[in-house]
Amino acid sequence: RRVHGASLVSNTSAVIFWAPGDNNECQFGSWSLVPPTVSYECNLQSYNTTSCVGYGLAPGLSYAFGVQQNCLNGPSSSVGFSANVVTTPSVDSYIPPATPKVNAALINGSSYYAAISWVPGAINSCQFSKWTLGPSNFEYACNLAQYNTTECLAGPITQGGAYQFSVLLLCTNGAGSGFGVSNTITVPLSYVAPGPAFNLQVQLNPNNTTVANLSWTPGVQNNCSFSSWIIGLCTNSPISSFSTTSCLAENLKSGVNYTWYVDESCSNGIGSSSSPQVFTAPISYVAPTAPINLRAQLFDNDSTIANLSWSPGVQNSCSFSSWSIIPQSLCIPTSNYNTLSCLAQGLSPGTYNWTVQQFCSNGNGSPVSTSSSFVIASPSSKSTCSCTIDKYAGSICSNPANIVAHEQITIEEGKCNNWLTPPVQQTTQSIRGINVSSCSGASIVNVFQNTDCSGSSASLSINVSNSGDCVLSSNDVSYTTMSCSSTIPTSSCICRINLWTDGNCGAPMKVATRFPITPNTCAGSTASGYFTLSSCGPNATFAQFNDSSCKSQTGSASVTTDGICSPLLPISVNCTAV
Repeated sequence: RRVHGASLVSNTSAVIFWAPGDNNECQFGSWSLVPPTVSYECNLQSYNTTSCVGYGLAPGLSYAFGVQQNCLNGPSSSVGFSANVVTTPSVDSYIPPATPKVNAALINGSSYYAAISWVPGAINSCQFSKWTLGPSNFEYACNLAQYNTTECLAGPITQGGAYQFSVLLLCTNGAGSGFGVSNTITVPLSYVAPGPAFNLQVQLNPNNTTVANLSWTPGVQNNCSFSSWIIGLCTNSPISSFSTTSCLAENLKSGVNYTWYVDESCSNGIGSSSSPQVFTAPISYVAPTAPINLRAQLFDNDSTIANLSWSPGVQNSCSFSSWSIIPQSLCIPTSNYNTLSCLAQGLSPGTYNWTVQQFCSNGNGSPVSTSSSFVIASPSSKSTCSCTIDKYAGSICSNPANIVAHEQITIEEGKCNNWLTPPVQQTTQSIRGINVSSCSGASIVNVFQNTDCSGSSASLSINVSNSGDCVLSSNDVSYTTMSCSSTIPTSSCICRINLWTDGNCGAPMKVATRFPITPNTCAGSTASGYFTLSSCGPNATFAQFNDSSCKSQTGSASVTTDGICSPLLPISVNCTAV
């Protein structure tokens, strides 16, 4: 057996190191150290013992130490002597170095290791040789031949054990320091690390793009004694409460990608780390401005209906969701950005204040618009009468004497009425509004270019007939409703066309003569020419002739008639009050 070396521990003691040789067939029994005059402190009955301290060295002497392995089944090995001789000081002037202060900590990894650190004491008279660490059965990862080495990694360490580590400074010129002993570290038996956190979630705030709420679900804890959550993006990390599973990431930059994960630290062993997750900080959101141009259109002075309309504000970053009328009892708009009106019906007399707000699917909606108001007046005390006039009477449409029957329109006196109410075709008329002064006898009739009775007008005096009796109720505010039925003979139909439309005479006139004609018959006069019509309604063929028998054709055109068959008289109408 070869002794690697020996060094003084004090003026009267030395430490001896050796390495076992080949055992061959030897059954180990014990170690024997020489010289036998020295007292040795170590377990010489253990094969794993590879160092020992000898005490009681005499001052001023040189010692050569040797080691022998004794076998139970045969002769002992030869004595292996140290490579150096240890000489004790002859005087007491030598001052050994002070004992270092040692600390040990458990390191979590795929295996367990001990991190050993120490603070050297005063070196005094010592000439540094090396550091020696124990127990000797561990591998130490550090340079022990450098005095400035004060940290070392020992391991791997077996689970389920308690360990202390020692540090000794050896000197070339005398005794080394005393053994500095560390604190005890314990490795848990069969430790199982916790499962990684999962279900990582990111909640972004479109109204504040610099922050995000990060949350997670803890994994199975196994043997972990929880210490903290560690999330690099969060300002309050590490988090020492196990039940706190969310944190706030702040100072994010708009549109930047961020990677984050959750580490769990355990006080008694290895922790865990989740899979990483990536999110993008949202682009800065700007809410839309308030809607503008609020308008309320009443249909007439006695109306209980108002058409509410508005214009959108500036949209900015908004992804449109819906409009809201406030109060909602007025009406509920459709969820269409381009639908900018809503019909409020069944309104009672009074003043109505209303506003509009826009909502967005990706953030805050608009501010509420500036308030607008409209008034629903109390009903008039005068009953409203309806009367019937001939649209082509008088000079409105140059009524020819030979028209057998005329289209009729029923209008309310004193109000603007829509001339274009079917069956009149809009393409053949420039008249869109009409009112009548009264519903009895001679009346003044006004016609207008627009449906709201605006634009240039024409007036004439004609006779009108009342559609029924105008009767006031006892409270002077409600009116008698008439229910009418008619019997219309259908033995013959006559269609009317406009002689100055469809390109026959260039651009159509605002007021044009409408000519009655029976399909598939020759009609007309020497003054206006002779005509045939293939059918009533759209897509008809209109032909013009020079002769009264309609045989010498001079031209033709595709025309659209009123699409109305005017029956031969009489028309029987019966009305009763309900």
